[in-house]
Amino acid sequence: MGTEDKRTVSDVKAMRALAHPTRLDLLELLRERKSLTASQCAEQLGLSPKVCSYHLNQLAESGLIEEAGTGGGDRRERPWKLAYTRAEASMEQGTPAADAARDQAIRLLIGRNHDQALAFADILGSLPPEWQQACTITSRRVMMTSTELRGWSEQMEYVTREHVARTERHALEEGSEPDAERRPVRLICYGFPEAAK
Repeated sequence: MGTEDKRTVSDVKAMRALAHPTRLDLLELLRERKSLTASQCAEQLGLSPKVCSYHLNQLAESGLIEEAGTGGGDRRERPWKLAYTRAEASMEQGTPAADAARDQAIRLLIGRNHDQALAFADILGSLPPEWQQACTITSRRVMMTSTELRGWSEQMEYVTREHVARTERHALEEGSEPDAERRPVRLICYGFPEAAK
């Protein structure tokens, strides 16, 4: 298959694969690193290699990841990599089963983002001043058409991809040392119509 730039996930199997916290953790790890085995993932996530191997196989069956080479006979030592540099859930209406899986995946993602934002609020006061000043929580209410919202989403993605690409280039450089000035930063952006009141 080979790593492609983007995949819009719409089939039920892939949607269900995204609707699991461990699988989201594994996808995030594989986004950060070139490839990982189940044992390496287990070490990073504090899980057993068997659990990670199971979830990696589920992601592979859904087409979201693929083998990155051979690791011998032990399935836990088989390296995995992303099959796509970007995979996102399709927001378009599909079959009832696909829509239910999509909705479950989106609820899980929103919940994870909410938890991460609350964890950030807990550590905000302990951050150095320059990091406190750099952080942002922005919320605006505007009137938009669906076309305008789509355009805004694409602009936000374009800007964010520049930073993601820089991070990916640095991670792929052999022997690259972490920059002391850099730390993991969570970029979260929502854009959706308000529910009717």
